[in-house]
Amino acid sequence: MKSALVLLGISASCCSATHVLQLSQEDLTRAFSAKPGSNSALAADTPSSVFPTINNYLNKNVKELGGSLVPCEELTHTQIDEIANKVQMKSVPALMDIYKKRNDNRAFVSFEGTDESDLHSERYNMTRDGKCAQAVMMWAHHIPYEARAALIGEGMRVPLMPKTPQTAHQNPTPLYSKLVSCGSCHYTAGAPGPFTDKAFPRWGGNETTTQYSVKVNMTDISDSPKHPKWQFNYYYNDDKKAERYEHQPGQDDEVCMKIATGIEFGQPCTVIFSSDEWTYISSPNAGCCKCSKGKMGAVRSDWLRDGTAKSLGNTTINGQVVNEWFKQGASDNHYYNLPDAAMTPVRFMEHKNGVLKQWDFLIETYAPGPQPDSLFEKPANCDNSCKSAFCL
Repeated sequence: MKSALVLLGISASCCSATHVLQLSQEDLTRAFSAKPGSNSALAADTPSSVFPTINNYLNKNVKELGGSLVPCEELTHTQIDEIANKVQMKSVPALMDIYKKRNDNRAFVSFEGTDESDLHSERYNMTRDGKCAQAVMMWAHHIPYEARAALIGEGMRVPLMPKTPQTAHQNPTPLYSKLVSCGSCHYTAGAPGPFTDKAFPRWGGNETTTQYSVKVNMTDISDSPKHPKWQFNYYYNDDKKAERYEHQPGQDDEVCMKIATGIEFGQPCTVIFSSDEWTYISSPNAGCCKCSKGKMGAVRSDWLRDGTAKSLGNTTINGQVVNEWFKQGASDNHYYNLPDAAMTPVRFMEHKNGVLKQWDFLIETYAPGPQPDSLFEKPANCDNSCKSAFCL
């Protein structure tokens, strides 16, 4: 039944040193797949149908192994923790490595919240539901077929997903939101049909957004592996086809550090892609230089709207449900926005040369609307060309 077995040179922590758990091709395919396909039996059409969809699969899968299921609502926190611990004891490190390297939600495991003192309070029940969801996730994604069969043979009952859907909680706790990550993958947004261009966000907002400012947390392991994290203030004006980056102390931006001269690591640096098509790079200590006209420029506001991008449905970032969009270019381009009328930007992420480069927009600083023209104009005393060969 399980063909194409892949033998890994590691033992599950529960097993003897001589027994090595085997991962089937099915196990590996599931681990490397961020989401089930839209036609999968595990793909839910609506957020509220995620739990019932997973339960339908559990009923079939667990019974095929000769096992039994137990409703989540019949279990205490302690009982669910005991089940999760049994699963964790048989987890395979190779699967966890796959999830961690891909920043996959399936890597998250928590045993917080075990407190029987507030039995059956709203908070208690919400945490219990989250623990059941986590235990099911671990059962499905942390252990191979062989280990699931072994646990069934030991008499373990597998918890069902909770009866209360995730969408019913108006004020979910942070712990619950972390435990219940399944909705971000198993809700595939159904079959929405062809999107019009207006259904796709613009760079930084909705159909009417042409100018805005926002603070960004940068993670650039691709270009700056030694110092990948810093902040910058970002100003955008699509009407002028211009943008401005004010990189803060600690920056290691590739334009500042590789094109300009005299800017030391960590010094503040401002980059302007101006409406006159020149790029201006400046810092308080090194002064200002300009880079050849037309070689660089602002991000196109409509880059997701040329017909080659697609919706990946919903996912969760920092506990918030967001829309995810994908476009393949020189690298994989992922863009995330809140599902609100403003299409508030949340994150841009790519794997440049196979390595992570990511913008996290600080939502509380997002300010759509007109930006001063002076932000995008040539700075004073900026007539000298940058000495990089790229600019000559």
